[in-house]
This record gives sequence, C-alpha cells and structure tokens, in this order.
Amino acid sequence: MPHLVGSSTLDLKDADGKYFVREYLRIATTRGSGWHDFLWLNPVTQQIAEKSGYVERVGDFMADCGIYKSTDGSNSSMTRSLRNENNESRFPALTRLH
Repeated sequence: MPHLVGSSTLDLKDADGKYFVREYLRIATTRGSGWHDFLWLNPVTQQIAEKSGYVERVGDFMADCGIYKSTDGSNSSMTRSLRNENNESRFPALTRLH
C-alpha cells in the first residue's frame, strides 16, 4: 500500500480491529518466525478477506509478506493478489526491530 510507505504501521489494525503488525513483532522477537492470520482488503476482489502473513526475524530486521486465502478452492486469486495493478511483483516488507 503506497500510502503507508515511510510511515509507522505499529498501530495499524485489521478489519476486526486487531493490531496485526504488533503481532508480527511479537512473533519475530519471541519465536524468530511464524504465521499470523488477519482480515484485510483484497486489492483484486475489493472485499475484506482472510490473509495469512509470514514474518521472519533477520538480524535486527523483520521481513514479512502475506497471501490471501482462497474461499473457492482455487489459488488463482491468491497469485493475482501478490501483484500490483501493473502486474509487478510485490516484495516483502522489511522493518527495523530496534
């Protein structure tokens, strides 16, 4: 989401009001890596959808990425959701932990 580049996402909430970025930080600092599920706007369908995010600690950084879960048994919508409107790949986010 271009409008979030360069801003703090610590207080960002999902559609259920959960602080999913804080959960990413907790996972990265306590376990080193892991998955977290949350609800987010799918840019392909323009609907709130279940999304699984993976986070991993890399030294003093946290790398994260996510994929939308399919509700119809296919994975084509999940693949498309990983690309922007110009069909360019979206890269994982990298956040400094300290």
